[in-house]
Amino acid sequence: MTRILAVTHTPPWPPTNGGHQRTNLLLRALSRCGKVDLVLLPRSPARHPPELLEQLEQHFQLVDSLVPTPRGQHGLWSLIRPLSPKWVDRFAGLFGSAEVDYTPDPLATRSLEDRLSVHHYNVVVGRYLQPVVRAGALSFAPLILDVDDLDTDRARTQLDVAGQAPWTKWLLRRRLKALERIVPNRLTLPDQLWVCSEADRAAVGEDRATVLPNIPFESPDAPAPRPQPPQPDCKRILFVGSLKFGVNERGIDNFLRQAWPIIRRAHPSATFRIVGGGLSDRQRTRWRRCPGVEPVGFVDNLADEYAACAFTVVPLFEGGGTKIKVMESLARGRTGVVARHAHRGFEHALRDRESLWVAENDTGVAEGCNALLSDPSLPGSMAEAGRAQVAEHFTFDRFASIVAKTVENALRNDAKGVRRRP
Repeated sequence: MTRILAVTHTPPWPPTNGGHQRTNLLLRALSRCGKVDLVLLPRSPARHPPELLEQLEQHFQLVDSLVPTPRGQHGLWSLIRPLSPKWVDRFAGLFGSAEVDYTPDPLATRSLEDRLSVHHYNVVVGRYLQPVVRAGALSFAPLILDVDDLDTDRARTQLDVAGQAPWTKWLLRRRLKALERIVPNRLTLPDQLWVCSEADRAAVGEDRATVLPNIPFESPDAPAPRPQPPQPDCKRILFVGSLKFGVNERGIDNFLRQAWPIIRRAHPSATFRIVGGGLSDRQRTRWRRCPGVEPVGFVDNLADEYAACAFTVVPLFEGGGTKIKVMESLARGRTGVVARHAHRGFEHALRDRESLWVAENDTGVAEGCNALLSDPSLPGSMAEAGRAQVAEHFTFDRFASIVAKTVENALRNDAKGVRRRP
């Protein structure tokens, strides 16, 4: 039997955000190829809750949860860390060298080496570049790396966000410059790569990269979500996403500043409902000040939220990879007004003004929302066209077949002694 070791910093449970969902789907797809063991390497030394680790051990074959070295224990930062570990770790993360984040971590590599010395694995699969490097798994062969979203893309798009303080811009430029030097070299080492879009495939090297698209999440123990019937007279716009993520928070803030006043002038009865885990009191208070805005936070039943809205909005102009919330909305029977950046990776299947309304800027987002609110028939027809495309192109069976083919190719090349490494 093929034995697979999966290394990631993003756990597969709970599947309440896109990163967790993709890890969950990937592990389920890999389990069709062989026996999968999971190693978790968090971004920070903070340990995961024991109840989560127990869940992962029981349902996802978690074999190790590594603890990385605190950021402030690297280099000269270690001399002052005893004074205030929390703050020194934070400042080291902001002002320290980015090279540390892409260098093997002694604590993590020692644990992984012990496991590899006892257990034989036919292939290692990594989720994201950083945990694979820090765990010391980048030298393993064959190695398949799920890039998901490029570190350089996340930094580059964040730099383009308007309204940032000069010191923030300086930090982002500094980090982007370092990442552009570090990341491409590291990405030459895996034998195979998965990316989310053709643009990413071209960026990392088409000979080793395969597009593994993000797909709407479905639990194997639950029926597929049913598309909700249209709401012709509805004036509710919905946003769904984890509110702990800075990309989502900044996107909502910008939408409320730039687009929402234009929408409310044209449609005074329109409401904007914000749903997702991690809503803070600060966010709730700030967003409630805007007329017609309903910051709800986590809900038990997303189906009810989709059923009660006219369409969704994804006003995100930064980040890497693809935005899973775009397809989840269509799978639930709701079209969306999405930023051009959020349309990335779906261009071939989800056409502008046919399945989605794609906006180039904040004004375009407001224009799209007003158009869909003004024509009661438009949201339903666009949602139906988009849902058909999702059902055809973005299924778990197709996702799993791409995973299986990549694993098969990696094992075949390894048996032949073929290495696609510099």
